[in-house]
Amino acid sequence: MKCDIIKDLLPSYIDGLTSEASNELIREHLESCSECRSYYEEMKREITAPEIVARNKKEIRPFRKWKRRIWKAVGITAAVCVLVFGGWMYHFEKTWLVDSGDVTFEYEKNGEVVTLKIIPKNEKVHLSGAFYDNKEFEADIQAQWDNPLNRPLQKNAYVGYTYVDEDTILTRSGEEMDLDEDDCFEIRFADRTVKVNLQAFGNEETWRQAFDPAIVK
Repeated sequence: MKCDIIKDLLPSYIDGLTSEASNELIREHLESCSECRSYYEEMKREITAPEIVARNKKEIRPFRKWKRRIWKAVGITAAVCVLVFGGWMYHFEKTWLVDSGDVTFEYEKNGEVVTLKIIPKNEKVHLSGAFYDNKEFEADIQAQWDNPLNRPLQKNAYVGYTYVDEDTILTRSGEEMDLDEDDCFEIRFADRTVKVNLQAFGNEETWRQAFDPAIVK
């Protein structure tokens, strides 16, 4: 059988599509013809290479699945960490109006400055006094949990005024304001609003008589 015919039959022979009689003739020719035999070996390598690649892909596929699973687990873990950290930060950032029963009061006077110090009973929180709506004489007393990563500089809230004399104070803008017996400042808590007479507040003795003795330290 001629070499050209053998070379034409080789692809079918390699794929197992030729008859047994043809296979026998092809084998006899390959044993006697080195050129066709080399051609056969080269063609066999080219045809089987994709099979090897396919087999390697099949073997690698489980490792790719594990890789995807690992990345998925990493993503889920990162998302959980973000949520936990966000919730943790929200816990320490939120504020609330404190109950009047959860604090004590101290009266302080330093020269012309008279201050009401408001102290939390819970050692894990700190307080702040916020004058809401830019009003001179109305303040919220808010509580916030102490953050162990960012501890507050002070634990207490303060509300105070500077007295020119017993009937005159300085406003936040530095202007003098004459007082009468009806002038008060209000401290708002969650459960009540405490009113403090400004004339009485300038003197500790009259202040203690005017203020609620049950919550004054």
